[in-house]
Amino acid sequence: MDEEEKRWAMRLITNSVVTNRWEHTRIPPDSAEMSSTVILKVKVVDGSGKIRSGSASDERKDAENEEVTSRVWAGVVPVWETFGQPIPSPDNKVTEVPGYISSFIHGRNERNRADAEAAATVKFPGEEQH
Repeated sequence: MDEEEKRWAMRLITNSVVTNRWEHTRIPPDSAEMSSTVILKVKVVDGSGKIRSGSASDERKDAENEEVTSRVWAGVVPVWETFGQPIPSPDNKVTEVPGYISSFIHGRNERNRADAEAAATVKFPGEEQH
């Protein structure tokens, strides 16, 4: 991998952690940073995954059993990643958290929550109902 491709990869990785972070750092990276950073380039040939979304559903025998449905709670507890308040490093001289970081945190937290709550209630066409 040449230096240009390495810088391109470093920019993508940095900005995938915090939007526009690369543009708010000292760029270009100096030679020590470039030599101490390793980028692994991998060609993915195949992959698979399992995704679960939608509400919980009971088997028909349980859903039709009044004794069970009147005492057993069923549902989904949405889970999402939340970014906390930035903590400056001991060497930090900037007094205010930059707007792009605050905006990133707020936007990501809102999006993560909305995505989790939406995934908990989605119904797919033809979804089996118990």
